[in-house]
Amino acid sequence: MMQRTMQLVLRVKRSSGLLHQFSTAANSQRLAGKVAVITGAASGIGKASAKEFIGNGAKVILADVQHAARAMVPRRSGCVLFTGSVSGVVGGTGPTSYGVSKAAVLGVVRAVAGELARHGVRANAVSPCGVATPLSMVQVLEAYPGMSFEELKNAMAASMEQMEAGPLIDPEDVARTAVFLASDEARYINGHNLVVDGGFTVGKLLKIPKE
Repeated sequence: MMQRTMQLVLRVKRSSGLLHQFSTAANSQRLAGKVAVITGAASGIGKASAKEFIGNGAKVILADVQHAARAMVPRRSGCVLFTGSVSGVVGGTGPTSYGVSKAAVLGVVRAVAGELARHGVRANAVSPCGVATPLSMVQVLEAYPGMSFEELKNAMAASMEQMEAGPLIDPEDVARTAVFLASDEARYINGHNLVVDGGFTVGKLLKIPKE
């Protein structure tokens, strides 16, 4: 049953001819001997992740969606990483449909983690906030049609600064988090949603009027 489910959720398509975009010079051997199946590597977080994984010695396969479990289960080793979002954790951060879909991703992560743990395969999610990728900006603009791209980007930056969380997160920040979760340093982390938001989801500042 789980294999059939994974085949639906994790359907792999190998994409040749794309790796020439990325440098193959490894900066470290943190992921040496590991194979990374990365989706959406044409831009944004996916592209940054591909670069980061290659830089850490992993062999990267670019894919649309994933079929990773079929290869990992016989080897009794592997880590399936899902890209979530803070929109799946708290409301009011984007379109309702987007928040629902990302909340569903977290449910899939827990189900997959529980089912594949016996086979030595882990499943985790990375949920970023405030990453100004082209796709994320288009999705948020749909919820706030009256705002321009720059106005929305400035509003996102202001929200992060309100929480003293620093500037907008770079895709590379998310990619480095993904590398950690895929490494042996995270071998006991399973079924976890690692939020990368600088503290954005911790709480809201009280807006007390100044006299």
